[in-house]
Amino acid sequence: MPDGYVLSRGYLPSSRLNLQYYLWQNTVGYHLHPSVPQERPDLKIAEVATGTGLWLSELSKTLPSTVQLDGFDVSSDQFPHPTFLPHNVRLQVADAREDPAPSICGVYDVVHLRLLLAVVENDDPGPFIRHCQKLLSMVASPRTYIPY
Repeated sequence: MPDGYVLSRGYLPSSRLNLQYYLWQNTVGYHLHPSVPQERPDLKIAEVATGTGLWLSELSKTLPSTVQLDGFDVSSDQFPHPTFLPHNVRLQVADAREDPAPSICGVYDVVHLRLLLAVVENDDPGPFIRHCQKLLSMVASPRTYIPY
């Protein structure tokens, strides 16, 4: 596939992604790792390869309503309609194998990603790691996180 996503998109694949989320959530027992401070009202969290955005939507229920939650995916095909998202969740198209747009570089306190093994090309996760590092804000807070 031209965008690097090797699985299909549609109703059943979206259901698979959502079921994976619940399996993951039930296994680890939390949305965001407990070592990440979650009480800051100005917290900014990005999710790379957000898929259906379910992780962000569910996370929004556990954080202050002022927290900014942004999801990025190589395609919007599996995004729910914006009216079904919490007010502080935004989903956008971005390819995590490329440099992020300057407007989102250095913005986030937390960058979340998981289950990207199927889209890592040539056994080199470097592009994904560099993308995530560029999203993190090192100025606003010296303690930023990439939970995986």
